[in-house]
Amino acid sequence: MKIESVIRLVNTMVSEKNFPNARKMIINEWNRLTEAHNYVHLNSNAQQFIKIIKEEHEQGTFENLTDSDKKILILVNRYVKELQLRTAKRICEEHRALLERPEAQKWLTSDARYMYEIWKKSV
Repeated sequence: MKIESVIRLVNTMVSEKNFPNARKMIINEWNRLTEAHNYVHLNSNAQQFIKIIKEEHEQGTFENLTDSDKKILILVNRYVKELQLRTAKRICEEHRALLERPEAQKWLTSDARYMYEIWKKSV
């Protein structure tokens, strides 16, 4: 695909808040999109999104979690938000090793982190 088409698609996806597809395209076209003469053609939101992805790669927080890990963390967040605390606690107990990881802690909401810390102390 031509770089002009890639830039147009990334700009559109980021503007429409279609971040998962934008992320896939950015990662696939990383070398071409980060070249200075191509980077300047991205809109400010797309440029910011590339900076975020770059930070994640440098810190190693993105690649350490699998999709299933992320789904578990999203479930914990949702159950805590909906006050389904028994279900959230059960998931936390089943996936304690995952929740102990620093990169997983970043995915939890402040409420979920707080509840996890309480549950961890009570066991």
